[in-house]
Amino acid sequence: MKVILSMCTESLRILRDDYDRRINRNRYMIDSAEAKLKRVEPLSVEFEETVGLIENARGELNRLHSERLQIHHEICSREMGIK
Repeated sequence: MKVILSMCTESLRILRDDYDRRINRNRYMIDSAEAKLKRVEPLSVEFEETVGLIENARGELNRLHSERLQIHHEICSREMGIK
C-alpha cells in the first residue's frame, strides 16, 4: 500500500475509481448469490458453495473498502495540504 500512496494525486483518483467499480461488482455478486439461495435446495452442495461464495465476497468487499478508504484519505490529505 505504501507504493500506491506514493503515486500522484490523479493516479490515486483513477485507482479509487477502480476500487469503486470493484466494490460495486462485489455488491452485485453478493446480491445475485443471495437471490440464488432462495432458488436452490437448502443444504445442497450448490447451496453450500453459494454460501461460501457470499462469505468470500464479503471478506473481499471489506478489504476493498478498507483500501479505498486509505486511498481516499491520502487524496484528501494532499488536497488540504495535510501530511
